[in-house]
Amino acid sequence: MVLRALFLWLIAMVGLPALLVGQCDPVIIGATGYCPDAPYQLLGLNTYYPSTTWSSTDGEFENSASPWAISIFSPGTYCVETVDAQGCNGSACFTVAQGCSGGGDIDNDGYFSGVLASDPLFDPDDLEPCVPDACGAICDFDGDGIANEIDSDIDNDGIPNASDPCDCGFTNTDVYVSDFYFDGCFSPGEEMLFVAELEQPINDPAGLLTEYQWQVSADGTNYVDLENGQNECLVGGSSSDTLLIRCDELNWTHIRIAVNAAACGWEYSEPYIFSNDLVLPIQSTSLCPSSPESCEKVCENSTVTYSVENPEQMPVIWEVNGSVDYTANGNEVTVEWGEAGSGEVKVSILDDKDYLQVDCGQVSQVIDSTNQLGASFIIGNSYAGGIEISENGGLSWSQFYSGEIHVVPSLNVGVYEYQIRDATGNTKSCSVEITTEARYETFANSVGPSSCGEEDGIIFFRGLHNNDFSPIISGSPSHPFFINLINLETGFSRSDTVYLQYQGPGSLVPFTELPAGPYQINYTNLSNGETTTEYITLTCPPDCQQEGQRCIEILKEPKAVFTSVPAAVNNIIDLCKAETVQFTNNSTASSSFIWDFGDGTVSLVKDALHTFYEPGIYEVKLIARNGCYCSDTTSVRVEVSDAEIPEILCLGPVCEGDTATYRSNVVCGNYEWGNSPNGSVISGGGQADDFVTIQWNGGSSGDVSLQVSACTGNICPKTVRQKISIISNQTDIEGQVIVCPNTETEYFIEAVQGADYQWEVPSFGLILEGQGTPKISVRWGDFDGNNASGLIKISYQNCFLGCAGNGELPLQMRPPTLINGPIEICEGSSPSFTHSQVSGYPFVEADWFIYDVHGVEMWASDSPVTGIHPTFDFGAGTYSVRAFPAGESCNGELGLQVEVFALPPPLDTILGEMNICPGQAYNYQVSSNLENATYSWFIRNGIDFYEKTGRSINVKWASSPPYALIVSQEDWNSPGCQSPSFIVYPAPLPGLEISGDASLCRENSAFYETGFYENINYEWSVSPPQAGAITGGQGTAQVEVFWQQAGTATIAVISN
Repeated sequence: MVLRALFLWLIAMVGLPALLVGQCDPVIIGATGYCPDAPYQLLGLNTYYPSTTWSSTDGEFENSASPWAISIFSPGTYCVETVDAQGCNGSACFTVAQGCSGGGDIDNDGYFSGVLASDPLFDPDDLEPCVPDACGAICDFDGDGIANEIDSDIDNDGIPNASDPCDCGFTNTDVYVSDFYFDGCFSPGEEMLFVAELEQPINDPAGLLTEYQWQVSADGTNYVDLENGQNECLVGGSSSDTLLIRCDELNWTHIRIAVNAAACGWEYSEPYIFSNDLVLPIQSTSLCPSSPESCEKVCENSTVTYSVENPEQMPVIWEVNGSVDYTANGNEVTVEWGEAGSGEVKVSILDDKDYLQVDCGQVSQVIDSTNQLGASFIIGNSYAGGIEISENGGLSWSQFYSGEIHVVPSLNVGVYEYQIRDATGNTKSCSVEITTEARYETFANSVGPSSCGEEDGIIFFRGLHNNDFSPIISGSPSHPFFINLINLETGFSRSDTVYLQYQGPGSLVPFTELPAGPYQINYTNLSNGETTTEYITLTCPPDCQQEGQRCIEILKEPKAVFTSVPAAVNNIIDLCKAETVQFTNNSTASSSFIWDFGDGTVSLVKDALHTFYEPGIYEVKLIARNGCYCSDTTSVRVEVSDAEIPEILCLGPVCEGDTATYRSNVVCGNYEWGNSPNGSVISGGGQADDFVTIQWNGGSSGDVSLQVSACTGNICPKTVRQKISIISNQTDIEGQVIVCPNTETEYFIEAVQGADYQWEVPSFGLILEGQGTPKISVRWGDFDGNNASGLIKISYQNCFLGCAGNGELPLQMRPPTLINGPIEICEGSSPSFTHSQVSGYPFVEADWFIYDVHGVEMWASDSPVTGIHPTFDFGAGTYSVRAFPAGESCNGELGLQVEVFALPPPLDTILGEMNICPGQAYNYQVSSNLENATYSWFIRNGIDFYEKTGRSINVKWASSPPYALIVSQEDWNSPGCQSPSFIVYPAPLPGLEISGDASLCRENSAFYETGFYENINYEWSVSPPQAGAITGGQGTAQVEVFWQQAGTATIAVISN
């Protein structure tokens, strides 16, 4: 792939100019006859010449705007001398006769410039190039009668457009984007080389085709020029036909090249379309035709093999749903489908790169000279799920997840081998040695970058020591290390001095913002000068997951069934020679049919009419197929005798009310005529009559029958019955009377022989095929509320017979259904979902289901209902609410994706005084870890209830309880989800109790205090007043009293 890219670069550098050969003698084209009534006529050259000189000895002319053309004003001989681009001289003469016939038809299309503008044959595109003429949009630059779209030589110089610098002959299909060492799946930082290649090389000696510009678009419609540094890309060659690009982020999906020819303007290539995920096309052996927009159809109880292209032979994982059984074998899976229904085939190709990395470490703990105890540490990282560990080849595996530390404790002296594997089968090994020495070691583990183009990888460092099975935290003894990282692939390096502690529980020292690649880690212990080296690799996840899926529609097997007239007895039909059988097809689950009549003839019609002309035994088979060519066959035995069946002559269509006479073709002694009830015998019809005359009174058809006996020759005695087509005034239209939007249905009437048909459908329908026949196919449009009903009409007439009729069929369009309900809800809520038709129409019952993102059923309705109110107590996340219509509906399964938000955490504290004084006001606040939240309060205040909002509120408590504060918080980032409520019950102040010295000496001071409560005024008193004086603290919860009189006294406090 790289060699191919280099080769094309060389071609672009050393491309050879084309060799041009001069054409010496010019060719004059134009009018052969001069018409004096024409405004003017033209003579021109068949190609461009840098130098042209016109002359005439007997004609009048003047030069036109183009040097290679002149306007002539008389008959005569006109000559021109030319010099071409290679310096070759040439000359030519051209004679114009008198007369308008054929004059001025430069482009040879049968219309003439040499006539008056009012003439029906006047041709405007002879006067002005690229003007559409009366016959269609013909753009003819060179006036040679060949439209540009199909002209391989637009300037008519004998040089094909692709090698002619004067031709504007390339279109948007001539330029395309070719990718080389790029696999079509974008990965950040990956180089992509694109080359614009023309289907035919353009020779550009005059420098007319010099501009290239690469353009990108995020939607395939609006393109912008791609320049270096824009769109997160490093670009080289954006103005040449070769583009080398490396992007850190792909914020566009389409890339194309624009090519500018100075003479023609810009032309644009078809775009190259990028994908962040490769979609795998799944091939199958099913015979059923399908398209990418529809599910593949298979037959029930069939076996189908599916396959994917996997040239690099990476691991393939198949998943099949809805089958009886399936067997996967590498790039193929063979599926046994069961009964009719639906299924799904999924495939993913795993990236087989080794993304598993492992680090091992150990510590040794010295107890005494003969008893050691150690531990191993294993850290593994993988992009393929869980990791398993096996110790010393044992069969006991334990599982943990990427980035976790796996500890193997209580190890004696020795070497321990560990094998680690991930979900894709990648394996790694490492070993540790437990020794008698107390020792420490540095221990690194890593987390690779999120993608190969990101620099967000991390390498962690930690210290380990004896009796220390954990990393170290700040404050414990530590050792300084100088650590140097070198990316061995890119040369990237980073160094720093860090402190690794070696006692107690600890933490990690990270080196962050690292690109992927193999690293050499050089440690220098600055405490003792020891140096060690370790190697570790930062891997990145798979660049591009390749996945594919195909939905399957399992079709019911067809069943072939038919009846016949004459009817079969014991599966045998007895016929006379030349007798006709009407076969009526009653097959089910089938869409195409093959009749094999056993006499070498077949038919593909649904209902067959067949005549057996030769005596013998025949097996008539009907093969019924569905859209997948699944088939079923049934047959009947036909025995034809050599007796000839009599014919009824003079058959043909009749008008309603007309009479017709029918005759027999055999001579017999006895005739038994019969007819259907809608016919009346006018004459004949007796046993001796070889004719009957019948008046047909109505209906779309009737029948006449004949049975003969005592005949001359070998005549079959069976009854012959013939159908008569009656052109009635009215007919019945068969077909669906309730239709769905955007579907196709068929409508038909009984065929009328020799009739012309004209169908009409409502404005919201389109006749796809069948106009002018007894049967039409109609495509119905969208439902807009104004097209709920209409009429299908047909009119028909037989011009030969002079009679006609019509028919009407009322129909209704059933509205589509939809699911109504919220798409964002709160955990634990019970929202309402309904299954309804459009506004103004009734609800529709459905079976309801709720699935999580893995397709696991979380809830289901007990029976079909029009609406549900499920409680979403499954946890936060994304869920799918689905409705399967239980009755008649134009929709199949409907789904609505619902995002369930977790409830904010409940508050656990209300700040403020809970022992309150009735009638006083208090402030209450909440503390929350949510940055953006709304707080809702509900207050019970005596007999009153009210609400408030805000982080802080004020409450003036009533004179008597009960009291309560209830608060919850609502996260602004959720759809109004409130946390569970937190409640407290404030209470009136309890009785005050005083503490302090109860016995002391006169002339001394003492402190007395009671409980402190917010918003309380404390009033202290001494009794008798002369016993002591309050010297400080009045109005607070603590006072100082100076006792000045001996005896018994009382100190008291009241609150208000």
